[in-house]
Amino acid sequence: MAGSKPEIGAKIVLDGAEEYQRSLKEVANAQKDLNKEIKLAESEFKKTGDAQQLYNEKVRLLNAQMDNQKKKLETAQKALKELSDKGVDKNSDLWRKWNGILLDSQTKMNNIQAELNSTTAAIKDTADATEQVTQATERATQETADYSETLKSIDKGVKFSNILQGFEKIGGAIKGVITTAFSMGKALLQTQLSGGDW
Repeated sequence: MAGSKPEIGAKIVLDGAEEYQRSLKEVANAQKDLNKEIKLAESEFKKTGDAQQLYNEKVRLLNAQMDNQKKKLETAQKALKELSDKGVDKNSDLWRKWNGILLDSQTKMNNIQAELNSTTAAIKDTADATEQVTQATERATQETADYSETLKSIDKGVKFSNILQGFEKIGGAIKGVITTAFSMGKALLQTQLSGGDW
């Protein structure tokens, strides 16, 4: 043909080319499904505000993404091994294509692992903050009970200073609950802001 460049050398064909392409297509389709599930989880969080549920779902989906990327990585490794066994030059387009797929998959796995680490830390922070609110609420309940006992004993000649101390204890306990709840909300907001894209 006029104007076309002559092909130099033999064309390299991978024995497992169809299998490799099918595997990559399956990975891409699975990734699309996971992205839809991620959007659903985010919309559920907006509806319910249940951060713990969001984090648990996020961990599940990130693990699924990790498995997906491992399949892609394994496919690229198989293709590169076959190319190496056939003595294909590492500077060839085919080698660079599969090596690029391998590197892309490794990069995505690193990013997914970082996101898993961040989400796991957020789950721990949420659990810790919830425990702090629970403890502060229990302290406030105990202080209220103590104050109630103080009020009951007024009839028995308890001093007015005991009543004031009771109010101070209740106020301190309520302040502790509010401070802890505020810290929990702040931690959740920071986690959401630092979460970025999945």
